[in-house]
Amino acid sequence: MNITLNLICSELKPGMVVVYLLRANQLPKHPEKEWRGKIKKVYPSIDEVEVEVLSEGYKGDEERVHFEQIVRVESEEEQ
Repeated sequence: MNITLNLICSELKPGMVVVYLLRANQLPKHPEKEWRGKIKKVYPSIDEVEVEVLSEGYKGDEERVHFEQIVRVESEEEQ
């Protein structure tokens, strides 16, 4: 399953809540599971964002997410 959202880096801003999938090399048990994260920082030169994970059980964790992993922008700001 490889669903990607074609975003350009200028559309991604800190504070946005995005939904993303884990990469295959992260060996997810459930590759179709969608994760939610609030963008903390955008790294356009390496096509990544740093997110604060909002998914249950992982809230507050931070991780880097490649633009290609993002399937949709859920909101402009966490609600």
